[in-house]
Amino acid sequence: MTRARFTHRAGEYTLRVTGHADFYPGSDIVCAAASTLVCTLAATLDALDADVTELRLQPGDAAVAALSGPGVRTAFLMACTGFQQLADAYPENVQFT
Repeated sequence: MTRARFTHRAGEYTLRVTGHADFYPGSDIVCAAASTLVCTLAATLDALDADVTELRLQPGDAAVAALSGPGVRTAFLMACTGFQQLADAYPENVQFT
């Protein structure tokens, strides 16, 4: 199960993603989608020159955190929307909070 958790505290946005979806081992479209969302968020924050406070992109363990700034909220909301859609479509493989 992939677990994605979004938090916003004291002007910092954080998205943590752990686990594996186990939808179809070896050709897992759900894990691929989750990875794409996290990597796109990280690339967007880089393009925005955001103040990134944490960046970890490891298989089964990812975290992206950034201080509030121009475009940062929108970038995180887009990633969170994607994770909510994944959780809705694949509730046995993805949990989003």
